[in-house]
Amino acid sequence: MINQSEEKNKENLLRFIEEKLEKRLTLEASQINERIATEVSKINERLTMEVSKINDRISMEISKVNNNISEAKSEIIKWMFIFWASQIGVIVGIFFAFSRND
Repeated sequence: MINQSEEKNKENLLRFIEEKLEKRLTLEASQINERIATEVSKINERLTMEVSKINDRISMEISKVNNNISEAKSEIIKWMFIFWASQIGVIVGIFFAFSRND
């Protein structure tokens, strides 16, 4: 009878410890989940800010490249006009040189 009573006490004690441990594990797991959620949120905010900065920088660099291309185009057109005008001048000069010899 004493053995049965001791067995029941042991079972009750084990059940009590098991329930207490389970509650503690559940509490710890929920705290860890909350912390992970907080950290993930912070990381997402930081990534969003960094991506925004990178997008701004890329836009600025693209604008600079477009400006450089526009300047290069205008320079090319200017030099093409000078080349064509000089070619026309040379052709007209050759034409007049041949026409005066006749």
